[in-house]
Amino acid sequence: MVKLASEFPDFQVVVAGAPSLTENDYRAILQGTSVKVVFGKTYELLAMARAAVVVSGTATLEAALIGTPQVVCYRGSIISITIARWFIKVKYISLVNLIMNREVVKELIQKDFTLHSTVSELRALLLDGPRRNAMLSDYAILRSMLGEPAVADRVAAEMVKELKS
Repeated sequence: MVKLASEFPDFQVVVAGAPSLTENDYRAILQGTSVKVVFGKTYELLAMARAAVVVSGTATLEAALIGTPQVVCYRGSIISITIARWFIKVKYISLVNLIMNREVVKELIQKDFTLHSTVSELRALLLDGPRRNAMLSDYAILRSMLGEPAVADRVAAEMVKELKS
């Protein structure tokens, strides 16, 4: 991931610091690079970002709802991946792709997560072009599928109202 930053010298690369880590945890890895770490501002960073490299998890859905084009990356130990594939039978790892039931965001997993593949996908997302435009269009469909903000609260209120009557 650090090598990725050197491939994009015209962009400011910023890492949204994980809450379980400190600045010291990042210092050794980022020493000698122009990469910055910011804590507690993940949504703000995503909103300002032209594109993002996101690890799998809820962050993929959050990036999509914010409207930030992304490439999803994941690499784990061979044992944990083998166990996960044995017990969990899903077509995708990204919540975006799982909800849409098709590939909206590129998933670079294990051996597919290379510097070359990540650079290639990120370049396509940084440019105004078909890949970026398709993803942004798919994000609009995703948002409509999930409903307006606070939809879960409204559904819960309706359920309580129905149960009381």
